[in-house]
Amino acid sequence: MLNRVDKNRIILLSRTEHKGSRAIAKELNLNRKTVQRVLRKYAEAIAAEDPDEALLQALAETPKYDVSGRHPTAITPEMSAIIDSILEDNKHKRSIGLGKQCANGITIHRVLVDKGYKVSYTTVTRYIHRKLIGPDKHEEAFVRIRYAPGNISEFDWGEIKLYIDGKLCRLYMAVFTLPYSNHRKAYLFRHQNTLAFMESHRNYFADMKGAPLVMVYDNMKVAVKKFVGPTEREPTDALVRMSSFYCFQYRFCNPASGWEKGHVENSVGHVRQRAFSIQMRFATIEEAQMWLDKICDQLNAEDESIMGKQERIREELCSLQPCPGKIGCFESSEYSVDKYSTVKIANVRYSVPDIYVGKRLTVKLYSEKITVYDAGKKVAAHQRSYTAGQWIIDIEHYLRTLLRKPGAVASSEALHQMPEGMKAIFEKCFKNDPKDFVQLLVFAKEQSFSYRDIEAAFDVLRSRGLRKPSGEQLRAMLPSLRDGDSVPVVENTKDDTVEAIAKASQVSINALASIMARRSRAYNS
Repeated sequence: MLNRVDKNRIILLSRTEHKGSRAIAKELNLNRKTVQRVLRKYAEAIAAEDPDEALLQALAETPKYDVSGRHPTAITPEMSAIIDSILEDNKHKRSIGLGKQCANGITIHRVLVDKGYKVSYTTVTRYIHRKLIGPDKHEEAFVRIRYAPGNISEFDWGEIKLYIDGKLCRLYMAVFTLPYSNHRKAYLFRHQNTLAFMESHRNYFADMKGAPLVMVYDNMKVAVKKFVGPTEREPTDALVRMSSFYCFQYRFCNPASGWEKGHVENSVGHVRQRAFSIQMRFATIEEAQMWLDKICDQLNAEDESIMGKQERIREELCSLQPCPGKIGCFESSEYSVDKYSTVKIANVRYSVPDIYVGKRLTVKLYSEKITVYDAGKKVAAHQRSYTAGQWIIDIEHYLRTLLRKPGAVASSEALHQMPEGMKAIFEKCFKNDPKDFVQLLVFAKEQSFSYRDIEAAFDVLRSRGLRKPSGEQLRAMLPSLRDGDSVPVVENTKDDTVEAIAKASQVSINALASIMARRSRAYNS
């Protein structure tokens, strides 16, 4: 049986190299009918109403089985001892996972200068380089690569810390570089996960209005699922999906060989230094992203060391292959519905309709929202929360239960998470009759009325003199707001009757007081 990688390779050979099924079958040592079946399913998926979902389904079908030279003269023995001590400390840091906090050449040079030694930065780095390489080893030579426009794009992550609304936050920067023109683009995310990985590519290809032929990655977890042998790596499902959708091939660097994608390695530090070394405070992440976009535009406008950089950028952008659209960036998993009619995802609970208690539902996780499905039918949707222990509740998911247990409405988490206007209506009109409130919500849901419609109907009835509109009056008013007609207000047999009697009694008392006052004035005269 074919796995996802084999299917993806068949599609790429057909789409990018325009090979026929016979040639593909011969190259991959497969049956020609098998190749034709994969290509037919791919064509059906692209022509479907939701090509991304159909393509994911086609690729996600899992196989089914029955079971040296000159030495620096300025370096004194005292300096050598200090540098060697720092280098040994760097080895210890790497052994305990603190490789990113090792002292570099700039830091070591600063330490020597602070201690009063007069030595140049170049001399220090030359000594460090020879010390690390060793006397019997030759320096490694690098081969300059010639790139074709639009052929390759390199990707990498970078970590930054910014003050967002006054709070220090750790963010992750997804950086893309086109080696031919050194064009750079970067995006900020709260998490360095699969969804951020997919969204960064979706946004990048949309901004570039095209995709390269090859994407280059290191061995990051969001791209490499596992190692197969000493050199082969199995891509993640997300990378296979994007590769099939945008028709790009992917290549992985060798372990600990960052120079194999040196353009983006340098770009991460360069963009981070230019964008956030001085400006670190922003009101929102969106504001920080706008600032990052501005800095990237400035970097791309600078010629730097590349002659005719602007012409190269234009040539490269025109050479990108067209995009079929925007891929849906989500992860799909099954979750069980607990007794509270919620699904627990990353220690956050999200409500679903109470008829699904005890069942398993499919959840699609996006970076900013989740959607819940039962056999392909959408049954719930929420904004995604990253606050552990939080409950995200929609009262409409519990109407069936609340009709049987109306006394639970007042103290329920569902009511607490309703809009402030709806909570105010409940407190004023339905605190003593919560079942009538639930019946109003059932009616609004069946007739597709929103909470704003209910609040508008409440305001209209209040403007007509009703102090506490009942559920029956609100249900009568809601259709009139949709049709724009004026509907007679239904009489309230309880509170409004008492209020009318009280008003009439007050009028009689005022009239009697006026008569008595006139008679008193006449008697005194």
